[in-house]
Amino acid sequence: MKWKQFILPRHLYRIYKLGRLWKNQAKLPWLTMLLRFGQPSPLARQLGTDRRQARVILHKQGIWSIAAGARFIRYTTKPKSVAKLQKEHAMWHLLRERGLTDMVQPSIVLSTCGRGVALETGMLRQIEMDDQVAMTVPIMRALMAAAKPTIPGALPPTVEAGIRLGRLACGGELPASFASESAIRDCFARQLRIGVSHQDLHVYNVMQDAGGKPILIDLKSCDVDRIVSIDILMFAGKYIQARMFDNLLECVFSAQQQGWRMAELEPALALIDLPRAYWSHILILHLMGAGSADTDGSEQEISPISRQLYQRMLSRDWSARNPD
Repeated sequence: MKWKQFILPRHLYRIYKLGRLWKNQAKLPWLTMLLRFGQPSPLARQLGTDRRQARVILHKQGIWSIAAGARFIRYTTKPKSVAKLQKEHAMWHLLRERGLTDMVQPSIVLSTCGRGVALETGMLRQIEMDDQVAMTVPIMRALMAAAKPTIPGALPPTVEAGIRLGRLACGGELPASFASESAIRDCFARQLRIGVSHQDLHVYNVMQDAGGKPILIDLKSCDVDRIVSIDILMFAGKYIQARMFDNLLECVFSAQQQGWRMAELEPALALIDLPRAYWSHILILHLMGAGSADTDGSEQEISPISRQLYQRMLSRDWSARNPD
């Protein structure tokens, strides 16, 4: 269950993050050397003479991420990863069709590459943490502007799944220390901005081009007809996590204790059209549902470990602090 990584104690979370970083970084020089010697050959041919200066900057889920001058190429032969790159290409087209051209790269080319595919874009630069909110807010505003005010016909699937898991863990209903199910459902029984959602908006998925313009990346997670405020809540939680370097549960709980009154995040938080008093509850349920095996309501049981973790998490004092 992916959710476990969000509730590790602080010291274990740091070990977990540093371990993943070391594991990835340790293999990159070897992969770069292989590439410069012409392997894998389809990728080397795609790079042409640029492979002599190419660097492998990430290798994850079978996807090679290559920086070569002004070119950035991702290559894979794994079927699931091929599907991810194909979806990213499709979502790039969809965002442009929805009038969101300014927030994405001007060009993205998908091509067959041996037994796999290659996705090529221009190189981008990372944004400093202190500038991340200011650089991401224009993208949030554009997503909100492109969305339509609509009363949702149902809860987001992840939130619905989170409620179901909470019920299973806590004897049939959410504990009194947490928000009631009816209160959560009332949060969505109003007009909310529904449109294109990135679904993984965080501090590393917004970069900048050579002119300093913010660019939304990692488009494979995008979907349509979603509540855009969930994106902004997710960004806020991940931003706090990057600052605190703690597990996401503790970061969301800390934000709740402050009533989500954080001056540096306020330009982003001001865009959220869900009730502030329930932001933490909604985000926790969303994360629970997103981390479960399915979100279609078919799962009837949870493991004893998951049950204990959910009980401990939901039984904390989640009462609103400084609500609107």
